[in-house]
Amino acid sequence: MNILIIMLRIVHIFCGVFWVGGAMINHFVLVRVVKATAPEGGRFMGKIMGIGRFSMLMTLAAWHTILSGGALIYIDSGGLQWSWFTTGIGVGYGIGALAALGAFLIGAIILGPTGEKIGGLQASFGSDGPSPEQGQQLAVLNARMATFGELNHTLLLISL
Repeated sequence: MNILIIMLRIVHIFCGVFWVGGAMINHFVLVRVVKATAPEGGRFMGKIMGIGRFSMLMTLAAWHTILSGGALIYIDSGGLQWSWFTTGIGVGYGIGALAALGAFLIGAIILGPTGEKIGGLQASFGSDGPSPEQGQQLAVLNARMATFGELNHTLLLISL
């Protein structure tokens, strides 16, 4: 097997595992813990986004997954030959690629920036918790995260 294909597969698999796993842990664990432990949880999430660079790491993992996957599709399809995309494997890879691209766009355009806003907002809470205005802003941002988070996870699971 060609060393390029082996390296692309390694990058694709490892970065994909990090991307999907990080998204699932964030959605099903971290977000719920942060909500339950506010305002301390908000400060914690602010640190994850700031010092931990979670959003940046997720973006890098997603980019590497998509680029290596695109290169693998290009190689497997013989230079993007349409006839390959009509085969069973071509249809399967195409669906996975489109789902991953959709998840990436949702993450980059909606979830990442919204998560950073939530982290910044929660980090600014006083010792008494959020003000009524901050609480209202937080509720709107959390609703957006919940809605688009579900769509994002559905697309990531389809891409798997």
